[in-house]
Amino acid sequence: MSPPVLLAGPARGVSYVVQMIEADRPIPGSPALDLPERPRVLLPPDQAAAVPYRVRDGGAEVLLVTSRTRARWIVPKGAVERGATPPETARAEAFEEAGVRGVIRPNPLGRYHHGRGRRAALVEVYLLHVTDEAGAWPEHDDRARRWVPAPDAAAEVDVAGLRPVLRRATEVLAALDPR
Repeated sequence: MSPPVLLAGPARGVSYVVQMIEADRPIPGSPALDLPERPRVLLPPDQAAAVPYRVRDGGAEVLLVTSRTRARWIVPKGAVERGATPPETARAEAFEEAGVRGVIRPNPLGRYHHGRGRRAALVEVYLLHVTDEAGAWPEHDDRARRWVPAPDAAAEVDVAGLRPVLRRATEVLAALDPR
């Protein structure tokens, strides 16, 4: 079992505990692998993302949106602004980019790096149970949206770091589904 991870952000004054997932582990060959198993402090995220979901007769579905620049399938995400928490940011981005509102689950699904090199943003991802879907939203002219079965979502996205997080979402959603 992985040790818990303490997430702390002095600038945001937020701290909470999540289970470590594969993406959080040190790179193979890293000296960090020699450290004893203990809670690790992780950096606060640069961005927050939402995985909007709903449960239908056929099971859980995840809402994907297209990126603005390359029309790739992604999940809504954006920069965590000063004074906002990552879950608040994820909820706001879900409405701006996908036109959905709902209840954000407080514990993150996981984290991934978006981009390359030193400029890569650390993105923390949250589940959002959709309770309302708008016909028009701030970015409806710039993005398409599509509901896909949760188990298919990881294969639909083009961002490699997001795939393990979406696979984790499928596991969590299967545990939440009362069927």
